[in-house]
Amino acid sequence: MNSKLYELLERLKEEGSSFLDPDEGNIDSDLLNDFEFMTKALMIDSWCAEYIGEDLRNNKDFMSKVLICDGSYYQYIGESLKDDMDLVNIAMQKSDWAFEYLSEEIRADKEFVLRALSSNGSNLEYVDEDLLEDRDVVLQAVRKDGCALRFADEDFWSDKDIVLTAIEQDGMALEYADDAFKGDKDIVQRAVTRSYGALEFALEALRDDFDIVLSPVLNDGDSIQYASRRLKSDKKIAKAALSNAPGALQYLDKSLRDDEEIVASAVITAGWSLEFASKNMRNNKSIVMMAVCDSGGALEYASKDLKSDREIVMMAISKDYDSLDHASKDLKSDDEILRWKTLIES
Repeated sequence: MNSKLYELLERLKEEGSSFLDPDEGNIDSDLLNDFEFMTKALMIDSWCAEYIGEDLRNNKDFMSKVLICDGSYYQYIGESLKDDMDLVNIAMQKSDWAFEYLSEEIRADKEFVLRALSSNGSNLEYVDEDLLEDRDVVLQAVRKDGCALRFADEDFWSDKDIVLTAIEQDGMALEYADDAFKGDKDIVQRAVTRSYGALEFALEALRDDFDIVLSPVLNDGDSIQYASRRLKSDKKIAKAALSNAPGALQYLDKSLRDDEEIVASAVITAGWSLEFASKNMRNNKSIVMMAVCDSGGALEYASKDLKSDREIVMMAISKDYDSLDHASKDLKSDDEILRWKTLIES
């Protein structure tokens, strides 16, 4: 390749793939069909694939090299090569996401589709519409990706075997199941055991079931946000949530956000959760002291009175000297407080 072409490649490296955009007028459009030039361009910036010339898009040798690098570049292949199974197989071996760009005929081939879904169930989104009604195809998809259920024909949303297979792979697939399953205690229990957030999709009656709610909350306290109002007021459920997610305090009923025992269990290990406590608790010196002992910055959420409390402010500063920013105006200029901050900083 001559020096002029190398100069163009150097500019490509500096300016990015858009340098090859024909509308920019930076290069002769014939270069987009130059085998050697485009090979080197792709080595420099893989996004150059967007600008491959039509002749090269229909050149099997060139496109096989491109697909070996990234199967998803099948989207740029020329029409004459769309059904070339050598290239299709290269693309799928490199990236199962290439399935989206395959021809309609290939995406309607049940045998091929079953193989493709065995590695990426979400490709069910791109299969031929008739195959979305094929039980074998849907079952293969949800075995690999439970949430692929959303792409299946709606009749399968009420197929118990399909739904069970889906939620065993991903409990969040409960979202796409028929309401009859969202109200089935056994199925919901399986779903929330697999994916704690699946509680969101259970019917209200089960989000008010102590056993159903306790299971995910013990592992992911934030899932309490999907519980019924009654269970958000339950101390045992609340303690389970806060034991692993102190920030779950924000989802509790206001009666518990005003409960000293409950709030203390949150702020003692995550001072910042004071933000979600009631106004009364943010004016409780014992609670605020626990919070700033863990995180000086929690002073930001203390009541106006406690931001003027010398003991509270000094403790906050000892944990984070920048927390002085949240103290009262008087204490920010207090000589003793400033000496204390200087001592902590040093």
